[in-house]
Amino acid sequence: MKKHIFILALLLLPMLANAEEVEIDGINYNLISKGNVAKVIAKSTKYSGDISIPSKIVHEGKEYKVGLIGSGAFSSCSDLVSIHLPNSLTNIENSAFYNCTSLISVDIPDGVLIIGDYSFSGCNGLTNVTIPNSVLSLGGRSFLNCSGLTSITIPNSVTSIGQAAFSGCTGLTSVTIGNNVKSIDSDAFNRCTNLSAVHISDLAAWCNIQFINNSNPLYFAKHLYLNDVEIKDLIIPDGMTHIKWGVFSGVTGFTSITIPNSVTSIDDSAFSGCSELQSVSIPNSVTNIGKYAFYQCSSLISVNIPNSVTSLGECAFSSCTSLNEITIPNSITDIESSTFSGCSSLPSVIIPEGVKRIGDYAFYGCNNLVSVTFPESLDSIDNSAFDNCPAFTDVYCPSIISWCNLTVQSLPYTIEHIFIEGKEVVELMIPEGVEGIRSNLFRNIKSITSASIGNDVLSIGSQAFYNCSNLTSLTIGCGTQSIANSAFSGCEKLEDVYIYAEDVPSTNLNAFNGSYIEFATLHVPPSAIDAYRSVCPWNLFQSIVPIEGEIPKPKPVNSQCATPTIEYSNGNVTCSCATDGVKYVYQIAPVTVQMESESGRFAFAPTYEIKVYATREGYKDSDAASIIVALQNVGDVNADGQVNIADVTSLVNAILGK
Repeated sequence: MKKHIFILALLLLPMLANAEEVEIDGINYNLISKGNVAKVIAKSTKYSGDISIPSKIVHEGKEYKVGLIGSGAFSSCSDLVSIHLPNSLTNIENSAFYNCTSLISVDIPDGVLIIGDYSFSGCNGLTNVTIPNSVLSLGGRSFLNCSGLTSITIPNSVTSIGQAAFSGCTGLTSVTIGNNVKSIDSDAFNRCTNLSAVHISDLAAWCNIQFINNSNPLYFAKHLYLNDVEIKDLIIPDGMTHIKWGVFSGVTGFTSITIPNSVTSIDDSAFSGCSELQSVSIPNSVTNIGKYAFYQCSSLISVNIPNSVTSLGECAFSSCTSLNEITIPNSITDIESSTFSGCSSLPSVIIPEGVKRIGDYAFYGCNNLVSVTFPESLDSIDNSAFDNCPAFTDVYCPSIISWCNLTVQSLPYTIEHIFIEGKEVVELMIPEGVEGIRSNLFRNIKSITSASIGNDVLSIGSQAFYNCSNLTSLTIGCGTQSIANSAFSGCEKLEDVYIYAEDVPSTNLNAFNGSYIEFATLHVPPSAIDAYRSVCPWNLFQSIVPIEGEIPKPKPVNSQCATPTIEYSNGNVTCSCATDGVKYVYQIAPVTVQMESESGRFAFAPTYEIKVYATREGYKDSDAASIIVALQNVGDVNADGQVNIADVTSLVNAILGK
């Protein structure tokens, strides 16, 4: 390893020899023989006062062009008052004027291409900087904490502004961004707390800037000027396809936004914090509205989201406190987390058919939300989706089944009315096919006077009918196996309970607390009277009497149709199934048959397999049964003069009654 290092050092000697250090007129230089270029460098005693750097120097009869201010050349020269930079300059390297706290103004000459990282960082006395139209990029933190700067113009030549380039420029009030800036790195204008105006001359160029992590100066400036006129009614230029991340975030001057039909995506935070925005026109070309896209647009009154939108990001319209009308398209399947949270003026919401999930906190804090219409397609409502909605009282559903089959993490206890097909539920019927009533499903529903729970229901969740204060009659089907905590508590008008389960359901002791069952009548199957009389809370009823008439039998849990049998005899195929009321579904497929013969002659007939399974609503399909049928055994069933697969099909259709 030592040998390798020694060889590398020898190789570097000629290169070092090409950079001779000299001092001329009090300024130190590295002389770079290749190109005859001189680089200004630091010296042991700090530069001070007024410094003028020439465009060229002569050393030992050879002329050198002064082309670079080297890294740290004037770093921490706190007594440097002014600097004259030559027109020959092309590069101001990293930390060149770092922490020159007495430097008041710098006129960077035309021809400079690069302003390096930290080049003027900490020059808090600097009040004026001219960046020429030759500079291609501004380095990271290049003007960090230059708190004396009041305005800055980024010329059209600049394509990138580095990380935290103007961060901490607390005196900065306006910035002009050139037309060729393609990217502004993170925190470029962070802590520019007095910034009040951003000036541009090309709106399309501004729309194409890639902002990275809180780099947009509009976050502080709030006002965008196009050719020195503040934009109030924003019209996105035609031809734009994306409205990029954060491009107009924080602008308080906009009152309306018009988006052309060339736009397909409104990206994350595109218009967040546009607090004076009252209206926005979203065309049907848009397919994506990103996260926080219109977050805190507190003056926005109504939004029509077109059916072209398939993705609606979380918090997209969160905290739009003036929003009183929203049209959600049927093209989306998920309403993401907090999408409309804090929309405190929204009185009602229609969730369209096609939506399958409402995410966490989706409508949290919608203080004036009164009614919500849920579609048949909805599968789940996630945690706290409608929490802190104190006015939410009315639910509209297409069917009781759709309401019962929802997977719900939580719903507010303020709901008092359920409407099915526009009609308020008074006599509640839980139909066959519903296997469980989840917790709080009908809690506080004042309109229900009677409830009939179907025979397929296996369990009734905690507080399922809590405080249904007008419920007088309750029927529980024969399949119910468990009744949870406070399921029927607070049903103070309850008079009659009919339960058809011959096996006493596992029942929480306080299932009927506050329902005054000591004054009510319990109706049970005759064979189960003694069983109910021996178990609390059922034995607390005033009287227990037998139900008259036939007592239905519960369907087996997770029942499946029995496998049908198939028999073939004398040209007839017969199907039967132990499960009543089934329908038969069949398939016919040719079968490959392998035969052996010593004589070399075969009795050949096309052979087919008939598969049959049984199906019934509310049951799982049966396993399939099958039989092999050779055409020579079938005969001309359809009387067309030929024996072929059509005869097998006719035979099976006859069996199935088709």
